[in-house]
Amino acid sequence: AQGVDWYQIRVSLTADFNYCHVFYNSSTENYGGVEAYGGTINFDNSEIAHTKYECVNAHSSGNFTARNSVFRDSSLGFGYYGSGRVKAYNCVFSDLSVAIRQSGKTLVNCVFYRCLAFTDQGGDGSSFSNCVFFNDSGYGAQAYTKCGSNGNIWGDPFFVNPDNGDF
Repeated sequence: AQGVDWYQIRVSLTADFNYCHVFYNSSTENYGGVEAYGGTINFDNSEIAHTKYECVNAHSSGNFTARNSVFRDSSLGFGYYGSGRVKAYNCVFSDLSVAIRQSGKTLVNCVFYRCLAFTDQGGDGSSFSNCVFFNDSGYGAQAYTKCGSNGNIWGDPFFVNPDNGDF
């Protein structure tokens, strides 16, 4: 269905997502379309998009690990609530108001594209390694302080058709 029509996926035990599409949730204010609520989520080769607020939240010591996945077209990529652990490897963060909120996240080999802000509310305290950051001219930040260290660079990723989700 088009439009926002369901609330969220909350995991308090363990869940493995592989080749899944999580679209159009209506969760608001720090809960996430997918929430690790004390549980463990492995999110591989999947996508979260068109969320009303944030794509992911790790709450109450939850664990969220993403590999080869896409987080796009939402207010936030990774939210901040709780003391959970969030890790992303080889992921794309695109068309977000804020990609990473608050510190404590680990991001390796990720691409951040067309994000109005790459981080906010202490998100610079997250660990970024070998990541690519880029915004088109006139869109959002035109540089990022994490570039030039830990293998992070500023450069166009030359996506095929990002407007249609072809990264």
